[in-house]
Amino acid sequence: MRDCTDLVVKAHAGDREALGRLLAAVQDDVYHLLLSRLRDAADAEDAAQETLVQAITSLPDLREPRAFAGWLFRIALDKARRAKRSPSLETASEPIAKAEADPMEREETKQAVRRAVAGLEENLRTTVAMRYEHGLAYADIARAMDCPEGTVADRLHTAHERLKRALAGAGFAITMALLETELSAAPRTPAPPRLAARVAKTVREAPLVGPGPGPTGPRSRTKVAGVVAALVLAVFVAWKLYGPATDESSQSSASSGASDAPGDKVADASTGPPANGTPTPRSGTVTPASTGRFIGRVYERDSKTPIAGAEIVLSPSRADPGKTETRESVSARSDKDGRFSLDAEPGIWNVEARAPGFVWFAAELQITTFTQSPGDNTEEYLTSSRVTLTAGLESSRVIDLVSGVRTRGRVVDDLGLAVAGAHVTFGLGALANGRTMTLTDGSFHGLSPVLSDREGRFEFADLWPAGDVNYTARCPGYREGAASIKLSAVPPEATIVLKRIPGIRVWGTVRDLESNALKGARVYAGNDAFLQALDGATDELGRFDYSSVSSGRLAIAWAPGRGPAVLALDAIPPGGLNAKLPVMEGRIAGHVVDGYGQPLAGVTVTVLGIGARSESGTGWLLYEYASVYSRAKDAVFAFLPPELEAPVATSGDDGGFSFEGFCVGSGSGVKLLAIREGYLRCENDFFEPGEMGISMRQR
Repeated sequence: MRDCTDLVVKAHAGDREALGRLLAAVQDDVYHLLLSRLRDAADAEDAAQETLVQAITSLPDLREPRAFAGWLFRIALDKARRAKRSPSLETASEPIAKAEADPMEREETKQAVRRAVAGLEENLRTTVAMRYEHGLAYADIARAMDCPEGTVADRLHTAHERLKRALAGAGFAITMALLETELSAAPRTPAPPRLAARVAKTVREAPLVGPGPGPTGPRSRTKVAGVVAALVLAVFVAWKLYGPATDESSQSSASSGASDAPGDKVADASTGPPANGTPTPRSGTVTPASTGRFIGRVYERDSKTPIAGAEIVLSPSRADPGKTETRESVSARSDKDGRFSLDAEPGIWNVEARAPGFVWFAAELQITTFTQSPGDNTEEYLTSSRVTLTAGLESSRVIDLVSGVRTRGRVVDDLGLAVAGAHVTFGLGALANGRTMTLTDGSFHGLSPVLSDREGRFEFADLWPAGDVNYTARCPGYREGAASIKLSAVPPEATIVLKRIPGIRVWGTVRDLESNALKGARVYAGNDAFLQALDGATDELGRFDYSSVSSGRLAIAWAPGRGPAVLALDAIPPGGLNAKLPVMEGRIAGHVVDGYGQPLAGVTVTVLGIGARSESGTGWLLYEYASVYSRAKDAVFAFLPPELEAPVATSGDDGGFSFEGFCVGSGSGVKLLAIREGYLRCENDFFEPGEMGISMRQR
């Protein structure tokens, strides 16, 4: 959704023409969002009209014009929840069926991404749509979905990981940058012409009122404008009389804001006395004076061409003590001229920038800073990667991005056969100014690991264009493999060879606590850090038999409606393994309190997973995706099938919550997550029966 702040301000003041232009600018976004939720064109059209009509009548209540996008989408989502849902499988699958006949690889990738997104649960799908299809910032999404910004970040991370897993399972290896590109390029469904006509008629006929109580005619608006002008003049005079002294040259250069020419110098409060002076007075009038503004432009470093669509993110900095837990990241995207602008509370912020086809800004800064001259350049790097915002003022920055290169490769076994599903990571020895700097894949956030597809292929995009890449591949049943290449404009493809590990036979039966056989149970096997689902399920007699499980000392058995059981693989008895699964039919309940022991209402409590304890360790089956790098001495993790959604409850006035269909005790447990705006996330494991007490600390 494009920035409509100016139109919002004018419409808010009673300008009927501006209101019509504003609704015309956003109606396609509203209709497209509602169509993705309701899956029925007629329902989406009706809900869109109701949304836009309510926007007309409720606009005087909107106090912050920059919050318009999140405010409008929240109205739309509320209409979607109330509308009669009528999903159509034929409608949802029709474009996919047509695209499958297209032989082009890019088209296949696009449709695979569309299918994977359609398979996400509603909250994740909506969050992805608002972020990539509509271009909303985290704060606007949080406002629209009535949740903390941290929840938005968690949902996007979960969606990214689930999409990558789903695509890998379908035979598509995809990088984070390419995934974001495809998500942003999702096809848009414009609003029907009759919707525009109906809304335009409503705009013409609706009585317009200005913000706040009292009359809103021209005379009243003139009085308000006069008062505002007087206040602005008073603040300006006070600033001139009592503010910091500056000479005329610094005032002139600072007031220019972001530079139009790529080579011009710009103001930046984080770099001490910069080339063109102190932070400048705020040029805009909409954002409250209690925040600072970060503006600038993004260019391609060598050609100085503006980059459109680059994401600029301000994240909490550890250099600002006590602020890292209370702040949320804010972001914006550059326009067609490479310009960006975003507001945040005063203080020190980390600056990040990312655009498809370009090296991540943080990695670029590390390479250029630490390779330009000998010695410790830590302070120089930290200075260039941060910005200090001052209330009511602007700080400017020109951000240069380096065009990245794409690398490809293939994972095969020692017989030359493709290995699908291998996790591939890399380390980079970057060359710059005659020096080499070693970076791990973590320095290229979002690029690694990737999974090899069904032909064993993988690729990475947006790497620094010079140096050596050292790949590492891991896959259950194989020993770790590695390969190296030298980067160039068109780097060679790498081949990583993995050697098979001799496997052991894992077999046995799965029963309930009364020793009745359980058909359709799943078995997961692996090590202390991560488990892999073994193919197939138990038969009518509850039997499973895997002739060659290559690695692992632990396994988990599980069936729908049952709790898990942890099994030891290092000493399988002659009769095979015997797993007994409890019935998940009990009720669990608890209360949420604050740091003073007072009940907390409105807390979202989510079941992250179900667990089991035994002499072999602790096993967790998780609904939400967790990092594959989690390490725990006595814990193992696996993931439930994606079609099973995590159960959610909300605490009442007494702080109470409950779930049906779970059990705690006798080695069974649950992992709960509690979230409420203004409080820190709280995660707890419960294995003992009785009251589940959750205590939350304020931010």
